[in-house]
Amino acid sequence: YLKIINDYNNIMLYALLINLGWIIAIGLFIQLGFVVGGEIWRLFKLPNHKSIDKIIIHTVLGWGAVGYLIWLIGLTGLNLIYSIYVITFLIFTLLVYRFKDLKLFQKKKITKLSYIQISLVVLCILFISISLIGALAPEREFDATWYHLPEAKWFLQNSSTHLIYPSILGTSSLAPKLPEILFVWLMAFKNSEILPHLLQWVSALGMGLASYSITRRFTNRTNAL
Repeated sequence: YLKIINDYNNIMLYALLINLGWIIAIGLFIQLGFVVGGEIWRLFKLPNHKSIDKIIIHTVLGWGAVGYLIWLIGLTGLNLIYSIYVITFLIFTLLVYRFKDLKLFQKKKITKLSYIQISLVVLCILFISISLIGALAPEREFDATWYHLPEAKWFLQNSSTHLIYPSILGTSSLAPKLPEILFVWLMAFKNSEILPHLLQWVSALGMGLASYSITRRFTNRTNAL
């Protein structure tokens, strides 16, 4: 009986460490997008934004730039996986170089929350935590298993991002879209559904934060929450 409990505890610890590794990996993926987006922002000398807006805009901009770069490389016939390794290494080098300059959050005095606001924040945290548990589970959604992930795997296996016609599995998708290319970027390192699933979770979280940030411009914190 004690051996069963000990084995169970070891399995749970192993699962916890694996899931923690996935979360760290997607956090690094956010940082990579953020640093690329920041360089593009500086290049065009665009105005700065506050913390939440800055994180979302820079990250999405960086992901888009790298995603379309991977798509273009896939059209040339070069080895897609090795090209992704080189791109990621260069971005990681830039991240290390710019690490001291990265300011994801600005120091800001936290105002006291009302009981209603605290309740809403707690509900948001619970919802985010529950959805994170689902994001760490294998993908089971119809469209993801039917064409989104298979398309990404097809691009990696064939080292190409050319149009798929007729599209695989009889879907109506004739051209690679940015989500599939980002899946390719992630799955080049680990052929797993978890990282693409976490990417969708992070994207949904970003949309929620963006909605709060926009709404907060026009109303109070309670209504924004």
